[in-house]
Order: sequence, then structure tokens, then C-alpha cells
Amino acid sequence: MKPLTFPLLFLALLLCVACGQSAAKELNGTGSPVPDTSAIITAVERNLATMEEMPHDNIEDDTLPENLAQQLRLFFSCSSIKEINRFIDPEIGLTILYANGCYPEYSQMDSLDPNRNAYQYTLPFWISESLFQSIDFKNLKINHFQYTYTPVFQRETIFREGVFIDQSEDKTVMSNAIKNLILTRGKEGADASYLKKLKKDLHFYKKMEKNSLRIVITDKKSPTVGGETRIFHFHEKNGRLYLFLIDFYSIDGSV
Repeated sequence: MKPLTFPLLFLALLLCVACGQSAAKELNGTGSPVPDTSAIITAVERNLATMEEMPHDNIEDDTLPENLAQQLRLFFSCSSIKEINRFIDPEIGLTILYANGCYPEYSQMDSLDPNRNAYQYTLPFWISESLFQSIDFKNLKINHFQYTYTPVFQRETIFREGVFIDQSEDKTVMSNAIKNLILTRGKEGADASYLKKLKKDLHFYKKMEKNSLRIVITDKKSPTVGGETRIFHFHEKNGRLYLFLIDFYSIDGSV
């Protein structure tokens, strides 16, 4: 051991003992008084208790900005494809998401063609038919939009009836569907160019979903079996809402 090591250690020990005695004196009232923090602690405890007593956020109190609500009401009062096309940005286009067997599939178009009937689109006939049914708003009267953070339907089963702004994880149904395709098709040895397109689309739809509204309309009284569910996704751009996705995938009971 070096000559100075032991004296230094002894000195450090003496300092520690002195500090301990000083602290003990303060606690016993023989030194400087310890600040009284009881009032602060009591106030903090009171605030925490008040927070625990406060009710959780009521989703019924959420309100959609009136300018957006008015645009949605205008959309759901459209009486023609020409009027609906005013809500489709040609740069973004409209995507139709549906199921093809057990896989998700989607078709992209610049707009809806008013000169074609349901069977003249390049979509499976049952999807074209569903598309025309979903945009038939003549008997649809919407005055109120409810926020929901939990599912209001499961495939073909409707839990709650009404018009909802869906804030659940289903809001990202499009990007989740593409992730599913990348995973499954990749394992099956899909063409590299197809997988590259999927990855590019995934980036695009993730960006779209960040500033979007998912509107779910459920109707138990519909003549269709099990009721009817319609799902529309709108993207907000410069204060305007544009329809960019109609979702038939989430309501397909065969998936």
C-alpha cells in the first residue's frame, strides 16, 4: 500500500462520521431545523385523490369540428356519382379494400366512372355491387357523429347502431392489410416488383392514415341479412375532406 493511502482513508472515515453526527443533531433538534414538507405532501396527496375521483373521459362529449361535420353531411347527401367524385382527390384517388379468399386485396382508381354500371368496373362483381349499394345515400339522414374507441361491429355482427367516428385500431386497416400481404406473399415467393409496390403503398397509406377519419355506419334494420355496415375513410387536406378508401374487408365474414 502506498504511504498516503491509509491516512487518506482514515480522514474520509472521520468525515463520514462527522456528517452522520451532524445529520443526527438536525433530526434531534440540536442542529438546524429540517424543513417541514408535510404541507406539500398533503397537497400532493389531495391532488392525487381528486384525480382518482374524476370520471374518465366521456367519448360522447367528443365533438367533430363543425366544418368537417358539415363536409361529411354534404358527402352523405350526394345523389350522384358526379357529386361523390367532388370528394375524391385525383392525385390521391379512391381505394377499394376487400377480401379475395383469405387474403386482403385492393384496387385503386382515380375516381368513379358515372358512365359505368356496377358490372362494368374492373372489380369482382360482388364488390362492384356492394360499392354501388354503399354509395347509395338517398335514404340516409345523418345529423350526428359519435366518437368510438371500441368496435361497433365484428365482421357481419353489429353491436351498436348509428354513425361513428371510429378511433379504434381498425383505423389503420389499410396499412395492416398491406403488412399482411407483404408477410404472406413474401413467404410464398411473390415477384420482387410486386413486393416492392406493396412496400411503397404501405408508406403511402401510413401517411394517409395519420390525418384521416374512419366513418362507420351501422344499420340493424337494413333488409340485408344481419344488418348493414358501411365504412368510409376520409383524408383531410388543406381543411378539406377527401374520400380515399372504402373498406369491405373488415365486414367480410369469410375472412
